[in-house]
Amino acid sequence: MSNNSKLTPFQQYMEELTKAKEQKRLAQLQQKYTTSPDYSKMSLRDELKTRFDLQEMNDLQKKYQNPIKSLYNLGQTAGTVAGNLFASMKDMQTANKIGYDNYAHRLGMCLNAQEGLGAAALSLGAGVLKEGYDIYCKALDNKAGNIGKNMGLCNNKQTSSLNEAWADSKKDMANNLEGIQYGLNNPNGNCRKWLNNLDYRKNQWRK
Repeated sequence: MSNNSKLTPFQQYMEELTKAKEQKRLAQLQQKYTTSPDYSKMSLRDELKTRFDLQEMNDLQKKYQNPIKSLYNLGQTAGTVAGNLFASMKDMQTANKIGYDNYAHRLGMCLNAQEGLGAAALSLGAGVLKEGYDIYCKALDNKAGNIGKNMGLCNNKQTSSLNEAWADSKKDMANNLEGIQYGLNNPNGNCRKWLNNLDYRKNQWRK
């Protein structure tokens, strides 16, 4: 890359624009070619295009030497994880049924785990943070002078003892782990069909 101190503002702008375009192109190529292509099933035209694409990807990787693919995939995975968890939460709010959180926790984790180990790990981490947040808001914020409520971070209307909050979070994490386990072991399964046999009110599986 050029020495930016010797460039005019316009030249710097054009260089940064080129860099952004090339990095975007590299991310697109890395997403497209996650596995080695099978040339035996391609026409000559498609094979040539694929080889040119791979050469372009290789040149861009050498040029920037950045883990662009990892960052791109991480961002994409994080977005998917957040989207599934948010959808499960909305599903729970819409259902508005006692014990339905037992269903929603498993569903969100199952959907994320089906995306792979990375999504499962992110989802599990988010679950741990959420339960820590719940324990604090339900049982500890009141003792700390309602700092969380005063800052708008804790919106729960009822408080509970530490033992009660811990027991509820322990239950939720067990449900999370069960959802993750099913999702990882059944990447092509139907999470909702699996959950049809769950009595979410009792948090038990029907026999």
